[in-house]
Amino acid sequence: MDSRQKFENEILKIPENRRGIESDSESGNLTYCVLGVEPWESYSLSKFEKLPKHLDGFKFYLADGCLDLMKLYIDSPYPKLTKRLVIGHSSFNFSWGEDFPAYDYSKLLDIVSRGYFPQLTEIVLGVHELFHNSECVYGSLGDIGKLLEKMPNLQSIELYGYFELSKKMTLPKVRNLEFDKDLYDVGSDIDYISLQTFENILTSEMPLLETLRISFQKDDLEDEGPVFEWPMVFLESNNFPKLNFFTVEGKFKKGEKRKLLESAFHKSHNWERCLNINFIEV
Repeated sequence: MDSRQKFENEILKIPENRRGIESDSESGNLTYCVLGVEPWESYSLSKFEKLPKHLDGFKFYLADGCLDLMKLYIDSPYPKLTKRLVIGHSSFNFSWGEDFPAYDYSKLLDIVSRGYFPQLTEIVLGVHELFHNSECVYGSLGDIGKLLEKMPNLQSIELYGYFELSKKMTLPKVRNLEFDKDLYDVGSDIDYISLQTFENILTSEMPLLETLRISFQKDDLEDEGPVFEWPMVFLESNNFPKLNFFTVEGKFKKGEKRKLLESAFHKSHNWERCLNINFIEV
């Protein structure tokens, strides 16, 4: 049995009502295999007993417990053909009144980083997809640097929850970067994003970056998380020359808004699409 068939056989162990094929006409008739959710109102999924010959991507809404399935995916031909990859969970995974687990995706993403994704243009990690009126909680992604190195043609990166970036990266084709550590009304024992990770992101080389969204939990002034400050090398440089959409939410040191607005970084952009600075200074 070849690696493709082994992967497909493992997928078929997932209940029929929790797997389907999505045809996304709004994104140019792209086709995705969606695992872990049910068809839902306007979210239409087609049943399958055999994967289509052509797939543009996979959406794994199976939280952090699908290690065996992910190993088979990485060993299959699909990573080299995947254009969009989503790894996270959804409101189908639990109901009101349940305890909210803090998912740890680090082992799962270690497996993913063994693959190579030459056609991948979009990755979404740690997302909690809301198909119902529900609470939302993110988890831990671990260090994402090794993973990003296996994706040379990435154009869009979305990161949800805690993650690390232990070194600066060169991401020559990335146009969109979003990271969200905001937790809605629920506690979590996952770590805070470190000041070093924050600096490594902002000093990475992304010459085509157009959109940067940064969102940290900022509502509780007594929160023990870090108080951020802008790295001087970021304020004095122009690593993102094409950036024209920039939003930031979080808790920063007093005076950091003024430093940002008076910086060479700020003055070198025209912000024709959006500049939204919405953070607390302490």
